[in-house]
Amino acid sequence: MYLLKNILHDWPDEDCLRILTGVRRAMAPGTRLLVIDAVLPGDGAPHPAVALDIVMLMTLQGRERTAGEFEDLLNRSGFRLHRILPTPALTSIIEAEAV
Repeated sequence: MYLLKNILHDWPDEDCLRILTGVRRAMAPGTRLLVIDAVLPGDGAPHPAVALDIVMLMTLQGRERTAGEFEDLLNRSGFRLHRILPTPALTSIIEAEAV
């Protein structure tokens, strides 16, 4: 199992794809990847991470993402989204599998 915690939100999509593709190359098919990051609601509903999204855009060129945006990044880098587990904290646990 591999873990990326509070990493992907620091980077724009192109860099996230490089990170995820590099991790995927090190993994055997079927190996799990856990990504711990905030997941914004896809419908624009209020979420505490919206303020963090603005900070990430201004300071690091990163961003917070919706479940659909995470799924797209994962699919494009050789993973299949398994599930997203919300937590009581700001972050969720995104579980993916190397394909």
